[in-house]
Amino acid sequence: MPAPEERFSQGDSVLHRLDPRAKMIGAVLLTLSLALAESLVVSLLGLLAGLLLLTLAKLPPGSLLRRLFLVNTFTFFLWVMLPLTYGGDALFSLAGMDFSLAGIQLASRITLKTNALLCVILALLATSPMPDIGRALSWWKVPEKFCWLLLFSYRYLFVIYDEYVRLRRAATMRCFVPGTNLATYRTFGYLIGMTLVHSYNRSRRVGQAMTLRCFQGRFHALDWPKATSIDMIWGIALVCGALYLFVLDHYPTGV
Repeated sequence: MPAPEERFSQGDSVLHRLDPRAKMIGAVLLTLSLALAESLVVSLLGLLAGLLLLTLAKLPPGSLLRRLFLVNTFTFFLWVMLPLTYGGDALFSLAGMDFSLAGIQLASRITLKTNALLCVILALLATSPMPDIGRALSWWKVPEKFCWLLLFSYRYLFVIYDEYVRLRRAATMRCFVPGTNLATYRTFGYLIGMTLVHSYNRSRRVGQAMTLRCFQGRFHALDWPKATSIDMIWGIALVCGALYLFVLDHYPTGV
């Protein structure tokens, strides 16, 4: 079976050519700084930085907008609930309902941080294939078991899904029509159960194949390129940007 499609990893932008190790450390520090941010200004700066990185990555607009839409569907419900339920001083009233200033500020901060985090992750991590991300994690001394567990999970989630689709197609060819009845629930239970059984059997075969190939829990990279001065400059810039956001959020008077 071919490897799963990684649409955003295909490209020739400056971020696609950047060393995954530099992008990894930058993505981790930026996401931590943004996730811990309490300031609305820092969240806004993080979103602007994420949009700048997305511009440099030159990702397909259609796929990018679909992902942003899905994330902001969740934040839309926060905008509906938080201003009405968070409490605090009312900013204004509408139809007898008080809209809390603190609730609006919290919804704004969550929206900015959510979009900023997504932009940073898509620009820095999605522009590298998953095997390169796994090798970058290994280079940064992340436990080897976590690295190969991540790679195997990513690879075989698609295999498990294809197995479910095959079983579902077989049920459809046998005139299975989903409905709200006991037969439908029983059929879906069988489908899920058989998918898990087939997945378990496949995992045993994969494990036996890896053992026969003398796999000892470590992947060896044969073509890992050396970091260039451009990679180092980008890595330093990303780290400095993350530290600036952290300091600006926690020590605003000292910046």
